[in-house]
Amino acid sequence: MVDWDPKSKNPVAEIINVLVIRALHETEMHAILAEFELPYSLQKRVESDAAKIPGEIAEDDIGSSRLPADTYIHYRSGRCRGL
Repeated sequence: MVDWDPKSKNPVAEIINVLVIRALHETEMHAILAEFELPYSLQKRVESDAAKIPGEIAEDDIGSSRLPADTYIHYRSGRCRGL
């Protein structure tokens, strides 16, 4: 809010950020980030480190999971695997 004249019904405000409605989930995420004063983007170092993480899950990792036997995991590849 920039100003609110006591004689005026409405305040004068400045728009500092627009949460676009390109995709509804994206708008909601930006609203949450703004509410908690979190950044919209990551530092370059974080993005660089994240790019080094492999996108595949090794079979050894799947076999050592501690999930209950009746739990299924859905992978991005579309396959499901019961543990």
